[in-house]
Amino acid sequence: MRQRDLRAIYGRAFFAEQIDGSARSAKIVVPLVMQMVRDVRSVVDVGCGAGTWLARFKEAGVQRGLGFDGGAAAEHDQIEIEPEEFRVANPERDIDPGGLLRMTAWLASPGANPQGIFSR
Repeated sequence: MRQRDLRAIYGRAFFAEQIDGSARSAKIVVPLVMQMVRDVRSVVDVGCGAGTWLARFKEAGVQRGLGFDGGAAAEHDQIEIEPEEFRVANPERDIDPGGLLRMTAWLASPGANPQGIFSR
């Protein structure tokens, strides 16, 4: 699918509805995950959309979050997380195994700078 076609699908109205549905789901699921998986300090969401799930994890006490998506929500100023927690990424082009290892190291290292995690 071409980029222009994706922009027509993922517009402001799409994210308004997606954010609402994700928020309702995350309100139920995030507390359950936090009970089952103790000491959660970081969460990565690939395909995060507007970052709604990450925002709920942060509200539940998770210290660090990092969301990856195509960027349409950011273009519409609809992201739910801090801009530094959001990365525009195309998994087919931007994410390589070395990048995943660097991301893992960043999440495990308090104070590390996430800039350039996926640069090749």
